[in-house]
Parts: sequence; C-alpha cells; structure tokens
Amino acid sequence: MEEPLALDDLASWPPVLQELADECIQLAQRRSAEGREVEVPQSLSNVIDHELSERGILVHQCSRLLAAEVRDIRENGLRATSSALLADKVEAAVRAGFITRAQAELIMNNGVLTSRDQLRGRNDAICALTTLQAIGADPEGVRSFFEYWGGEITYFWQLHTPDTGLRETLRSVGEPALITFVHHPQSTDVYAPDLSTVVVDLWRNRSAVTGEVHIRIQPGTRLPVTTIAHPGDPWWPAMVPRP
Repeated sequence: MEEPLALDDLASWPPVLQELADECIQLAQRRSAEGREVEVPQSLSNVIDHELSERGILVHQCSRLLAAEVRDIRENGLRATSSALLADKVEAAVRAGFITRAQAELIMNNGVLTSRDQLRGRNDAICALTTLQAIGADPEGVRSFFEYWGGEITYFWQLHTPDTGLRETLRSVGEPALITFVHHPQSTDVYAPDLSTVVVDLWRNRSAVTGEVHIRIQPGTRLPVTTIAHPGDPWWPAMVPRP
C-alpha cells in the first residue's frame, strides 16, 4: 500500500502529482500571457483530488489536551465537533478538578457551538490543516488552539468572554498538542483553498502556503491518528514554531 503524502514534503510527491502541478503552472503562465483566467481548470483539479484521495494525505489539528484526552485519542481516535464531545470534555475536566462547575457552564454557554454562524460548518466535522506551513504562516490564527485547553471546540469562548480568571485557568490546563492523521479527500470535504491550489502553490515553492479542511463524518465515528506531538518531543516538526 502506498504511503500517504505529507504535502509539505515535496520530495515525497509521486511523479504523477509533480507532472500535474507542472501542467497547472504551465497552463497558468500561458493564460496569464493571454490575459485570461489563471485558476486551475476543474478537469485538472479533479485529477489532483483523485490522486490525493487514492493515496491519502497527512492533515493536522492543533489543540491543547489533558493527558487523559491524549490517551483516549491515541487509543480510540478523534471525535467530530459536537455538543456531546464538548459536554464530555468539560465534565471530565470538572471531575478531575481542573475547572469548576461554574467555569464549565461558562464554556458550555459561550463556545463555538453556541454561534449560529459557526455551528453549521463545524458541527459533526473535524477541522484540520492541510499544510504544516499554515501554522508558521499564521501563528496568531492557531495560537489560541495551543494556548487554551479545549482547542478548536472552545476557542471562540476565549476570544469573546471578559472572564480573565477562566482564561488563566485554561492556559494552565493540559499541554499543547499537534495531532496528525491520514485523510482520503472526499467530495463532502470543505477546503480553503481547494487542494489543487495548495498543490500548485507548494510546487511553485511559495512560502507560507496555508490550507484547511472541514471533514464531515458520521456521528459516533472516530478517526484514527498517526501521531500526537508535544512541543518538547524530538519529533515535533521542525517547521512548526514551538508554542
């Protein structure tokens, strides 16, 4: 079985993906010279998506986790964002004495799942980065995931609440974690930007190429992970700033 691709590692790309990226770049150059649209044609984009779906790609999630959460994810896999996941996380933190019941209620009533604008795209989905460069390119954008316990599922609370006491508590709970897992792109995914754009930009050797994906999964499904790295680990990726 072929190894999944780390998109940041250009040396690992198979010849067919390199050739597709070259074709996209050459076509864009011709169209630009003619004053025409330079976006990747849908036909080529579909071929790139198919190649990546066949092989799988490594994607990454930034979070801050309790030791028990790390063990659970390593053993059982990632869960999608949901009210059930948030309730389980908060209840476990209360039982372990990391947060109070009053603090738990603040999180439950002010997190991302209470935002109508955010709920549609995040509920029953796992959000991940398609490139590690995205972390270094936008450290402010991911800092709160590493800085506050709960990561993506509660970070909107940290951005909007005036309760600085809870902010400090959540900074002291858990440890930053970079979770990596294999994903086979599918039509139900939502990418920003699309994968073909990420591939072409990386192959052009552009720096700070960013990308993310919202992966829709069935309720109750867990996605197995390949690694969970902490800032002190020797296998923490060199291109990722240590929080």
